[in-house]
Amino acid sequence: MLKTLCIVAAPEFVPENVEWMFRIWRILSGVTLSPFRMVFAEVVGTLSFLQPQADDDIADRLHYYYTSTFLLVTAVLISLKMFGGRPIECWLPAEFKGSWEDYTEMFCWARNTYFVPFASEFPEGDEAREDRMVSYYQWTPFFLVICAFMFYSPCLIWRIMYDKSGIRLKDIMAFATDRSNIQPHARRANIHGLSAHLSSVFKHRFKFGTGHPNHHRFFRFLNLRFYEAYLTWLYIGIKLLFLVNVLLQASQDDW
Repeated sequence: MLKTLCIVAAPEFVPENVEWMFRIWRILSGVTLSPFRMVFAEVVGTLSFLQPQADDDIADRLHYYYTSTFLLVTAVLISLKMFGGRPIECWLPAEFKGSWEDYTEMFCWARNTYFVPFASEFPEGDEAREDRMVSYYQWTPFFLVICAFMFYSPCLIWRIMYDKSGIRLKDIMAFATDRSNIQPHARRANIHGLSAHLSSVFKHRFKFGTGHPNHHRFFRFLNLRFYEAYLTWLYIGIKLLFLVNVLLQASQDDW
């Protein structure tokens, strides 16, 4: 019986703060909390780059924020259990005591295990056992990290590419969603800043298009970021990447 697999199969949750994750960890793994508290807090602190921004919607956040955070936290919990506790607990004969039990469990962990239903007979030969071999559980945390990166990668591409258009989308959304807009003077100041920025971007694009018409025509594939529909097509492409990622991971039954 692998307790590490029980952690993976736990009900889905979205950890909102460190204390909530500590309580979940205590229930799932049964590990004493105090020795790992500071280490776990440091690991969770490194996930600040996943914080959502104003340039996305609930579907994007469900994909790159909530799912990625859940997968990474689960990978950390499993890693702490694997490398800081007893990753596998075997049902052993009564005469196995102390170091015998530790050696047997470590041997089983290193040499893999094989699955046999209770109603079936144990396989006799080596080939029959290899067909039932379960050899992936040592790599579970790494698989979870890879899955988390795949869920986050479309958002990473979006944040890298949209900034190259010259339009400071993050600042535009921050101004547009500023709570101080309820005050007339703050709203006027934000609108003035947005209009000045957009006017500057459009003037630059107009001068580039009229000043270098031949370059703009022949090297069009190199100047996609200066086209009006650059952000539109980039947004659609990122949405398609989200969809492809979900379909790809759902099709991987062996993960």
